[in-house]
Amino acid sequence: PVRWLSKRSSSHERASSACRGTAMSRHSHENQSPNPLRSPNGVPVVKRAAPAPPPEAYAASSRNYSLGCTLIPLVNRLQDIFAQVGGTAADLQIELPQIAVVGSQSSGKSSVLESLVGRDFLPRGPDICTRRPLVLQLVNVPAAQGSPTEWGEFLHLPGQKFYEFSSICDEIQAETDREVGNNKGISEKQIRLKIYSQNVLTMTLVDLPGITKVPVGDQPDNIEQMVKDMIHSYIKCPTCIILAVSPANSDLANSDALHFARSVDPDGYRTIGVITKLDIMDKGTDAKKYLTGEVYPLRLGYIGVVNRSQDDINQSKTVRDALLKEEQFFSTNSMYNDISQICGTPRLSMVLHHILGQHIKASIPELRAHLSRQAEKLAKELMALGEAQPDTKAGQGAMLLQILTQFSEGIQASLDGRSTDLPDSELSGGARIHHIFQDIFVPTLDMVDPTDQLTDEAVRTVVQNSSGVKGSLLIPEAPFELLVRQQIARLKEPCLQCSRFVHEELISLCRACVPPTAGRFPTLEKRLLNATDAFLADGAIPSQKMISDQIACELAYINTQHPQFLAGTSALKTVLRHHQDRMGFVPEHLPNPRYASDEDNYDYVQAAKHVEEIAHGQDGSSEDMPPKPPTGWMSAAKEALGMTGDSSKRKAVSLPEPPQTLRVTGPKSERERVEVEITRSLVTSYFNIVKHNLQDFTPKSIMNFLVNRVQSGLQQFLIRTLYREELFDEIMKEREDMAQRRQRCKMGLKVVKEALKVLDQVPSEVVARVPSMNGGGGASAKVRAVVEPGIETSIGSPLPVRR
Repeated sequence: PVRWLSKRSSSHERASSACRGTAMSRHSHENQSPNPLRSPNGVPVVKRAAPAPPPEAYAASSRNYSLGCTLIPLVNRLQDIFAQVGGTAADLQIELPQIAVVGSQSSGKSSVLESLVGRDFLPRGPDICTRRPLVLQLVNVPAAQGSPTEWGEFLHLPGQKFYEFSSICDEIQAETDREVGNNKGISEKQIRLKIYSQNVLTMTLVDLPGITKVPVGDQPDNIEQMVKDMIHSYIKCPTCIILAVSPANSDLANSDALHFARSVDPDGYRTIGVITKLDIMDKGTDAKKYLTGEVYPLRLGYIGVVNRSQDDINQSKTVRDALLKEEQFFSTNSMYNDISQICGTPRLSMVLHHILGQHIKASIPELRAHLSRQAEKLAKELMALGEAQPDTKAGQGAMLLQILTQFSEGIQASLDGRSTDLPDSELSGGARIHHIFQDIFVPTLDMVDPTDQLTDEAVRTVVQNSSGVKGSLLIPEAPFELLVRQQIARLKEPCLQCSRFVHEELISLCRACVPPTAGRFPTLEKRLLNATDAFLADGAIPSQKMISDQIACELAYINTQHPQFLAGTSALKTVLRHHQDRMGFVPEHLPNPRYASDEDNYDYVQAAKHVEEIAHGQDGSSEDMPPKPPTGWMSAAKEALGMTGDSSKRKAVSLPEPPQTLRVTGPKSERERVEVEITRSLVTSYFNIVKHNLQDFTPKSIMNFLVNRVQSGLQQFLIRTLYREELFDEIMKEREDMAQRRQRCKMGLKVVKEALKVLDQVPSEVVARVPSMNGGGGASAKVRAVVEPGIETSIGSPLPVRR
């Protein structure tokens, strides 16, 4: 047992001396006591020599202690830098390596921290004591002759040193009460405390509120969930080492601390278990299975400690007295002899210091990369926010003119496809307007069928109405013009709709091109958009008027002499061919147009007349055909008058009155069939001419009055409208939050640059290439891979020490 005690004291002495450059042990006075340690039966314990470790192992151990002494102070400096800017550190998403102490209420968390420091400085009580996160930075300092060697400093009290640790306890309690009151409330706002001592190893720990179940005092009903959320916000970070404190006199499987740790670190790569209250277990029981990981294994293992009991506190026993008692407990209990390397507060202090140093080393490359990305991001944001608002009229005018120019040039570049921010996932700018013209407007007009609403009855009705009293031999011109005008009028709405589509696209494009600088000035941004909308509306009106006028011109004059129009003779030729195909013969006195040697000299008018004679039964080919029965209302009238059947039974002749509404009824005659087909052909031919004209003219009108006008005249219009000195004070008034954002960005960029300078001080041999923190389990999952040769990070394997 004494050999183990000697080993523990010597190892802690080397750790401290490596940090401060002198060979000094925090417990050296304890080992020099004239009273030797005794076993439980009162027999003095005799020291026995132990074999020395290999020289290379000791060298590796010294390098690792030196690593922690080099890197941990740098991280402490980073924490101080980011703590000065408050919420900016959270905005930057900086996650610095640290150790979070987690445990249920009264599990011994505070006692563990006080044992690591060696002094009483934390509030105590029967209820929840830690009500705000306490960031505790332990800093090893060399002893100075004639000056205090231990003191504390609070970040919220800069420059003030506390040499009495009872005053530190009072200030923690007072600062907690100032934030959350004195009736057990909790808060996420940190208290930051630095303790300088020659008796500590440099490290950073965060004491979190203990897990509680039942609210007391002013605590809300969801106090349990609030504490869990606070703990989770710390331990979820891959850079955080979890110190899970569990009492030995309760079932480890029910440990709240291990349950929390497992939720964020299921493989146990960054969790260290601490088993407290070993001295108050039931007789005949021990925590050996807990400490060796047989119950719940952890990659970093467990450490067993013995802290002060409530009776010791009531008897005013100091932490140093408790450390002596702890050493005596482990040295006199044979059940822990074979696992002595994982027992005791000094061992815990060395392990935490060592693992935190390795953890920081693994985190530095990713931390430096993250800070570099944040610096670039903040620089861009600061550039977008621009300089502070100008105070002079000249400065305001120059900034306004710059904003108007950027806005106008951005619109022109977007329309021409010269923008530097062209997306690769969708059409934008001028490409959208081109899509409206060529892929929406033109195909839609092509799909319009002028005859889809022209029924045969409608054409027959129009033809008969236009023939008047005399009737007509051939198709008159009036029904053609009436029908084609009706179809041309259908094209007006899609042409005007195309103009509206482009107008809306220009409005959206202009809003997307507002420079970020304009967002600083809400009045300017509003007036800028209003002026742009007015300018676009002024162009949309003549554009739509020009389109309407063009359609009115098409309706005003039907040019049947158009070279692309299907003339009457050509239409008759086509229809007659179809008719002769249906009739199945060609009149003998007319040559067959299919075999005519000169179709241009073919007498289609005479052929049409012949078709008409056939339809009226005046040709010899229809002599034997029975007369067609009367149809329509005349047939009904004849039956009513008895004009059918035997002539002897006929009644007096009386004309039936025509109905109020007369419609074309009955089957079409051959003449009517020809008339309908010719009319359809003529309407389709002329409609296609007008459609092609509008497909070409409408985009030209829109480009002239809308798109080109924006490119050439918008900037001058905005200058005339907005660039007026009497408006400068109103439109150049910056948003209230912009100054705050700019200040926050400046402060963030400043602290990031300071942090990068701190990281630049890390020796190059320390920051050799290490595995990325993005690997499985975070940086701590890679700790084994970055440890110096000959050293295991698992606290289950002892660090080589000089005996």
